[in-house]
Parts: sequence; structure tokens; C-alpha cells
Amino acid sequence: MGMKTLTLRDLPPQRSSSSTSTSTSTSNSTHKACLRDQSSALLQFKSSITIDEYIAHSNLWSWETNTSCCSWQGVTCNGYGFVIGLDASESGLSGMINSSTSLFKLRRLEKLNLAYNEFSPSSIPTAIIQLHSLTHLNLSSSGFSGQVPIEIYQLTSLVSLDFSFLYGLQSPNIESLSKNMSSLRELRLDAWIECKYFRLAAIVLISKTSQSSSTELIQLPTIWFCHELFFVEFIVSVLVLSMNDITHFPIEMFSKVPAWLWNKTQTLNISHYLLDGFEQPVPDPSSSNLQILIDLRSNMFDGPIPDLPTTLGQLLLFDNNFTQVPVSICNLSLPVLLDLSNNRISGSIPPCLLDQRDLQ
Repeated sequence: MGMKTLTLRDLPPQRSSSSTSTSTSTSNSTHKACLRDQSSALLQFKSSITIDEYIAHSNLWSWETNTSCCSWQGVTCNGYGFVIGLDASESGLSGMINSSTSLFKLRRLEKLNLAYNEFSPSSIPTAIIQLHSLTHLNLSSSGFSGQVPIEIYQLTSLVSLDFSFLYGLQSPNIESLSKNMSSLRELRLDAWIECKYFRLAAIVLISKTSQSSSTELIQLPTIWFCHELFFVEFIVSVLVLSMNDITHFPIEMFSKVPAWLWNKTQTLNISHYLLDGFEQPVPDPSSSNLQILIDLRSNMFDGPIPDLPTTLGQLLLFDNNFTQVPVSICNLSLPVLLDLSNNRISGSIPPCLLDQRDLQ
């Protein structure tokens, strides 16, 4: 059957191949001198907030009036002296940001990273709409709270949006966000807001395909779900829904693996999700799109292991209550990493598994 490795040992969680970093690099010497209004806007921003004096690596320490802003740490300019990138992440910044903040004068800005600062109790300013060229916006762990302004949904050039670890955001309209942002390819909502703040009937995530053949990826490792999760015009190769907190709403809403998942992705990770069964029988393996990985670790599945696609490279089923191994597992055609440990398997074991020299 072409199986290369069979292991009964626990495996560490899979690392994600995606990144939502929106950091920008310092511009090089080929850029023209920074335009005066661009430099002024940055210096006004610096003077309007507080910088932790103990944060020696803060990019803003290099912002001085006697130098070109295009040479400042965290600032990227285009060839005309306009600021197109600003990385002020992890810079020890605190204070209020509102619509009068001078940052919003940087109308050519394409990448803005304010992650890992403390702007509490600021709300995301409605003036964000003035940055209509934004392609990357990272506000992760920056202390913003309150309602997500509708102006966010009008930033139609956004490719990457990171709202992770913003626990105080309220009433986000994810459907409007995703429908209006046809270019959006990365959406991070890790450890977002508590269920009581949602006022949606559902969460809709849309990732439209582009003309290119690039792999689409949506990763939601620690999002709080409150209602039914469903997908519209959703075409992805990798779907990661592991480690979700589902303690704040009826467990029966997410106790079964939805039938549509099998045909929506090539890689499926729903580990650590407290699932106990399948909404419908697993479809004929030949009709499934799954090709690389099925990760069902640390759930509450019981009964026989269902027949699964035969083209998988990894099949991780440990820490469940599965009771029988199907003979069809011998049909796996590619080198496979198979982990069945910590289940309640009894009865006969398919001979093909016993023939593996690499059994551990």
C-alpha cells in the first residue's frame, strides 16, 4: 500500500505555513527624500502618543527632525517620497488614536502595522477610510475596542487583515467585511471576542478565487464561534479550525463534522474540537478533495474509523475513542504518517499494518 511510516506516538501540533505579518522594512537609500508633509505627519503622531522608555528597540526612537523620514526605522517610502509602509509594532506605544490622528494624513499608505502596542481604550477610528490604498492592516494585540467601524469594509484593496487578540471589539459584521473585500486573502481573528458581543445570525467567511493559481489559505486557530459557521464562494486548499473555544454556546451546534467539509478542502485540521461524530456518513473517498492531511486528534469520536480518502499523506486520529480499524486503510497509496494511539481499538488489525517494518 506504499505506507512509509506508522507511528503510535503522540505528535506535536502542526505548525501553520501561513503568516499574517504586515511588517514593513526600512526603506533603502535609493528612495528620494521624504516629503515634508509626510515627515510632519509622522512626527505629529510620535508626539501625540507615549513611548515606553524601557523599549529600546522601538522604531520611533529613530524618528528625528534632522533626517529624512524615508531613513527612519519602520518607514518605507516610494520613489516619490511618499510613505507607503509603516511598521510601529512592538514599539511600546500607548495613548489614544482617533480620527484626528496625523497617521491618517498618509494617504498613500499601503501597509500599516500597529500590533502589540496599547492604544486602549481607543476605538478603531472611522478615518481609517482615508487610507484607501491599504493592502495590509495589522492591529493585533493593540488594545482597540468598541464597534468595528463600517469604514473598514470599504478598504477594498486589503489583502491581509489582522484583528487577532482584540478582546474588546463588539458587533463586527464579518459578512459585510468579507463580501466587500474581494482581494482579501488573509483574515486573522485569533482569540477574538467573547460570544456575548456577537450580534450576528452567522459568521460568513468568503475567499474568492483570483485569476492566479496561488493557494488560498484561511486559518482560524483560536476564534470564538457563537453561531453556525458556513462558507459562501469559499475555495481554499487548507482549512485549520483547531483549538477553538466552544464553551460559550450550545455544544450540539458543533458536535458533528459538517458534511460539506470533505469536499471543501485538501487539508483538514479539526483537532481539539470536542467533536463526537459525523453529521452524515463520510462520503465516498473517491469523491473527496482531501489529499494531504486529515487531523482529527483529541476529539471524542467513537465507533469504527470511517473509510477515508486513499491519497492522504498523514492521518492523525489519536486521542479519540475509535474502536475498529477498517480494512480500507490498507488502500492508502502514498507514504503515510498514521497515528492511532490513545483510542479504544479492539478486534483484528488489518494485516497490512502488521507488515510495516517501520512500526513504532
